[in-house]
Amino acid sequence: MRPSIPLMQGQFAMFIYEGNLGSGATSVDYFMRAMKTYAALNNADFLNNQDWRKSALRLQHERYALSWVMWGFYCTEWRASQAFGFRKPTSRPVIPKLWQKNSFPLRQTTAPDYWWNPYPTSLRTQRSMRIEIRDVDCHLTHIAEDLLDYLYPLPDSSSGPPTSNITRGIRLYDELVNWQLSLPARLRLQDAVQPHAILLHSHVECLLVAVLRPFLLMTEAEFGPFDPKARCYAHCGRLMDTMWTYRAFASLNVEYWYTHTLATIAFVIFRDHAQSSILRETLTKACKYLHELTVRFPLAADSLTAIRGAFKLAGLPVPVYLQPFMSKLRPSRDRLLSHTAARIPPGEYTLKTISDSEEWKYHQLLDELDDLELD
Repeated sequence: MRPSIPLMQGQFAMFIYEGNLGSGATSVDYFMRAMKTYAALNNADFLNNQDWRKSALRLQHERYALSWVMWGFYCTEWRASQAFGFRKPTSRPVIPKLWQKNSFPLRQTTAPDYWWNPYPTSLRTQRSMRIEIRDVDCHLTHIAEDLLDYLYPLPDSSSGPPTSNITRGIRLYDELVNWQLSLPARLRLQDAVQPHAILLHSHVECLLVAVLRPFLLMTEAEFGPFDPKARCYAHCGRLMDTMWTYRAFASLNVEYWYTHTLATIAFVIFRDHAQSSILRETLTKACKYLHELTVRFPLAADSLTAIRGAFKLAGLPVPVYLQPFMSKLRPSRDRLLSHTAARIPPGEYTLKTISDSEEWKYHQLLDELDDLELD
């Protein structure tokens, strides 16, 4: 099949649809096929292979669209790669960031998408800031690419596990924090109203948790600038607060990505949730939100069941106040999350252990449960 933008978009859309609403059996295949289509499109030969019979204006608009779509795909894809637990499979687009030109259509006030209506938050029409959001999203993606290379080194490379290079982990953490602090005023969390801007804050907090998670067994003296466990738990709380505060937004309440993010929070903090009222509240909110999402997404049931499996894996009883969220669920080993990495803190297993270079998968946590009824 000849590579094309519609084909790539369709394959990625089917990955999302099959993974969230379908059986999930073909979702990963759609994802990998979308990556191959992107690779075929992301080369100079494709960009130079233009139909010169078209008008110059038509060719310019096609390049604008190609630039917007290719960079958008590059910025979107890493969320799935990070959830699967592997390096970013896509390289940076060879086409320039043409949306930074003043003539780009979305920069024109006559373009429909230049404006955004924030009703019911406000009755005043505002700028959508889609250009600004894309710019900061590209910057975040560059950091995420470096971070995934750090967390998942190639087997034949000289790089060891993240704990062998604490300095690089601290540098990546600082880059993510500096990204947050350098955001334009209307994109900062306290001022953001656009759903895409709010999602960016959820994504960066998830990355901050990911970069600190390998160091949870280290003390402040071993790690360096701060206590990595306390800071990681703080970012889990901030991430949960962000999602909990804005969950009433219809455009965010149906965000499929939250099924993995909420489970990540629970996996990281579940062992120590009883030591702090803040952690207990964070864990309760994460499970309650996942339970609310089960109405829309079958994946949420898989997440809750995997969390119950993590409690059993650690030899801990599920708290009474969490049990209503984990009963009467119908999880499946065939859906998308069975391939997803569960962010359990390293080295804290009481029933079994796995290699330090591996991560627990959801289906392994489901195997811990003897009373499970699977679809």
